[in-house]
Amino acid sequence: MPCSACNDLDFSYDAHSSRFHEVQFSRLATTAGQGCPSCCIIRDGITTILGIADYGLVEINRSILMKLEDERHTYPLYVYVEAQSENKVQLDFYTDDERVRKKWPLIPIAPHISADSSSKACLGQASKWLDHCMNAHSGCFPETYTATTLPSRVIAVGNATQNPCLYETVPGETGTYAALSYCWGKTRAFTTTSSTFQDRKFGFPLESLPKTCRDAVIVARALQIEYVWIDSLAIVQDSKEDWEKEAAKMCSVYSNAVVTFAALDSPDSETGLFVSELPRRTASLACTLDDGTTGNVYVRKHYSRLKLGFLHADHTEPYSTDYGGILQTRGWTLQELTLSPRVLWFSSWELGWSCRVETACECEPIPTSALMKRGAGRLTTVPQENEKEDWLTMWRSFVQVFTRRSLTHQTDRLPALAGLAAAMEMRIGGRYLAGLWEKECEKNLLWMTNWFILPSPQDAPQFSAIGEDYGPSWSWASVVGPIWFLSVVVKPRFRILWKVLSIKFTPSSSNKFGPGCGTLILEVLLLTLSISDDGYFVVPTESGFAYLSDTANSWFPDRIDPQDVNTLAERELYFAFAGVLINNMKSDKEKHTDFAGLVIERVGEGVYRRVGLVENEFETDVCEGSWYDWESRGKYEVIKIR
Repeated sequence: MPCSACNDLDFSYDAHSSRFHEVQFSRLATTAGQGCPSCCIIRDGITTILGIADYGLVEINRSILMKLEDERHTYPLYVYVEAQSENKVQLDFYTDDERVRKKWPLIPIAPHISADSSSKACLGQASKWLDHCMNAHSGCFPETYTATTLPSRVIAVGNATQNPCLYETVPGETGTYAALSYCWGKTRAFTTTSSTFQDRKFGFPLESLPKTCRDAVIVARALQIEYVWIDSLAIVQDSKEDWEKEAAKMCSVYSNAVVTFAALDSPDSETGLFVSELPRRTASLACTLDDGTTGNVYVRKHYSRLKLGFLHADHTEPYSTDYGGILQTRGWTLQELTLSPRVLWFSSWELGWSCRVETACECEPIPTSALMKRGAGRLTTVPQENEKEDWLTMWRSFVQVFTRRSLTHQTDRLPALAGLAAAMEMRIGGRYLAGLWEKECEKNLLWMTNWFILPSPQDAPQFSAIGEDYGPSWSWASVVGPIWFLSVVVKPRFRILWKVLSIKFTPSSSNKFGPGCGTLILEVLLLTLSISDDGYFVVPTESGFAYLSDTANSWFPDRIDPQDVNTLAERELYFAFAGVLINNMKSDKEKHTDFAGLVIERVGEGVYRRVGLVENEFETDVCEGSWYDWESRGKYEVIKIR
């Protein structure tokens, strides 16, 4: 008769309606003490990894959830341990012994996670993933494996007897190279500058490189890749001209790399790719089999949700772009990883793999395409041109993710996205205007600062204008901080009211995807705007004034000012109606429920600059009148916005 606590780890969907079996820890400990071998395995795994010795302390608060999988599932048996005083801990149970698997089908054969991602076994697995992709995936640009156009400069990785060196390529020269995506940190110990440029070409000891760069060379050698591209060495760091020229090539640099090494958990260049800040501990549990012989079951803590969850089948947040690693908090790395056809993810827990088609990791090493429409694929690859995508919506998503990330220099706001812009240009078409696209410009102008995601109001003052010469006020690049595009504009019921007549834009550098200045000529319904004594946006009328919006919930200022309302009251403001949301488009008389537009300030004759965005509902306590009322209160004009 099966054990009443664990059912001998023999559960099926036919016998149980739930995919989980719950048992109190105290009960399982009791049956383990009575000789149940299955309960002994689970109990000993928990006590060995978590260090629980006194079961009496946890018998009330602690329970075990044994995750049941269908017969095709080859992942470890997941055991969740819960206590009121602790976060949920997940343990993986698996074996390398076929005899154990036959006795307990829920404990499958699964691979070990290397104690060190620089190990021969770990790098051997990386080589297998790369070779598999090259031989099986026509959609992953296999030509990058044989030969592709090399960047202007790369690091020739050398070998055990030959030092690495900076190699300056001939225009059009082809070869195979890897790229590195990492956080610089605060130190700039070893870079290429005008004074060191020639020395770098003659070579340098591998040990002189920062550890992350050194590890990248080691991995490239192990994978038999001749070159590696590292920005701190391939770009002359004290030359503005060289930096602008090379930054404009980021699209081709990462798109043409055979693989990109991602230092997911390294906060700086001295930490390295091979990080082990979390203990990679695996415990071995001896178990007695039916024939009296001994087998082994292994147990380890499960960290995939913290680091490489987007590469795992049990990841439960399909649209998440927060992968838990330090690398994913940096602005530059969004385009680096998105443009790369293949990525080796070096985390503190395990090594991971993703390409255009499949993902894998050490604990689940067989590549699978099942996750590509979830976290692994949504914002880590640019779809191919023949795929059906709303490219402008995708671009807005990139901007929203990017502006939540950090930059050491806010003037990198556009250069750090230039590679993605170059990749999207061939898909979207038209001119690129300091972060916006001329196509559907009427919609693209409706962005707003996303202050509500900040941890506290004290964080807001750091977000201000970058400078008038960096980007026109109608571009999100002119301000610092998180950006959100108005979601209502993509609804079919949203009607755009204003019309962009022309745009004059001049980039301020040789990089057309960088900063610049421009003037937008707009035909729009314009209303004179002022601030009432009680702090509302109001429009003058014959009988006094009409409330348009509050200055709290419906008002999204481009810049945070502690005395924002008071300073606005002293300026010559207008409201530019952008569009309205129609409740019933089929009725004889349309009913308009919501509206959006820009608050602009007059800075010259017929010339304005953007101040912020208003999104509100018609006919409420803070908005007096319908669309037709507001249309009668304003005047259609042609204006310039800089």
